[in-house]
Amino acid sequence: MPRSTMALAAVLALLALPLFAAGAPPTYAQVSVAPAVLASEPSVVVDASVSPARVYVASFESSAVLWTSTDGGATFGRSVATGQGGGDADVAVDADGTVYVVDLASAANALDSAMPVSTSLNHGRTFARTVDLAPGSSSYDRQWMAASGHGHVVVTAHAGGLFAWVSEDAAQTFSGPFTMVPSASFAGRIVQAPDGSLLEPFFTGADLQVARSVDGGYTWSAFHAADTPGTTLLFPALAVDDAGDLYVAWSMQTSTGETVFFARSLDGGASWSAPVPVSDPSPGPAGVGSPSAVFPWIVAGASGKVAVVWYQAREAAGGSDVDLGADYDLATTQWDLMAATSLDAGATWGVEVAAPDVHTGSICTQGLSCVGPQGFGVVNAPTPNDRRMGDFFQAALDPTGHLLAAYPKDRPATTGMALDAAEPRSDITLATQVDGPALR
Repeated sequence: MPRSTMALAAVLALLALPLFAAGAPPTYAQVSVAPAVLASEPSVVVDASVSPARVYVASFESSAVLWTSTDGGATFGRSVATGQGGGDADVAVDADGTVYVVDLASAANALDSAMPVSTSLNHGRTFARTVDLAPGSSSYDRQWMAASGHGHVVVTAHAGGLFAWVSEDAAQTFSGPFTMVPSASFAGRIVQAPDGSLLEPFFTGADLQVARSVDGGYTWSAFHAADTPGTTLLFPALAVDDAGDLYVAWSMQTSTGETVFFARSLDGGASWSAPVPVSDPSPGPAGVGSPSAVFPWIVAGASGKVAVVWYQAREAAGGSDVDLGADYDLATTQWDLMAATSLDAGATWGVEVAAPDVHTGSICTQGLSCVGPQGFGVVNAPTPNDRRMGDFFQAALDPTGHLLAAYPKDRPATTGMALDAAEPRSDITLATQVDGPALR
């Protein structure tokens, strides 16, 4: 595309960008969850049934591991291994405070996508049992989990279509798989709405849809949420506020670059707003494209209060155009964790840097399809198709409505730890909102 056409498209997109929200902007602090670990894709959930709230962060190394904060996210204890395989991890907590962690691979065979679910009955200190959902299977991928009530647990996974497993006894036994939708590409995390229904966003063709279950995960229907005419990048995200209004966010390659988009439904999913960009859609210093923005996550609190987080490329000082797109960015491209907050259901936004300089180089947006050698940042050096950031990161709200975002942060090769120069370890970190507008 000619630069003049690209610039015009960027200007038109900029006109659609909501204005900043009024009031003092939020500020953020960074809390160390786990330094120097071979982990990424941290999941985070908050147990607000106790005071101070417990915050759980899960990720994977050779096994899925869990870190627990008993002081609302101010500090975290040592990691606890679930005894599963490695690959993916997600964490959930039910109304009784029972903690569940699901992984992809079984402990016995890393090629077996058995999706083991481990249960902790003592708030993450130890795990009492592990149950494989699909022993011997090799077809399932990217599982997500939700928990509610007294031991109601639902796990979903992708295998051409989307499938669900349901437990009514705190993950001792599961029923399923139940077909959610017969065809889907990428699917985001399952979410429970205030009315008890379960929702999960997914892409199918140039369409973002939402699967919904009103009977606890046994049967499902699907409805349209947004047209996605560009190339969509990995997982969409969905949130529901306390009034039952729905919000979705996703990253999409358009004529102006990789941009995070947002849409909302104020009638339970019957109709949706037109998609608008939340990340910056304006051209970079050389006028070639907007700053690359990938891996969005979305959370919602009280009626109309919503926040979106994502990684955004920031070109190096000097004005040279080094942001070539997430997959192929150069060693000088830096990435910030951004947070956009809206108090009026997405009509206006305030956008801030929640954590600066979380990564340098490229970020792979194609999962295992990225070209070899999978760019794991050997000697912690930036490489094309770098997968140190995994495929997503997650956010949650604390009981006061302040934003928490768990993410992996690059480690330099000169920190004095011997392994830093040999393996691409990361510092799992929690960006915590310390003031500014709350979402509850």
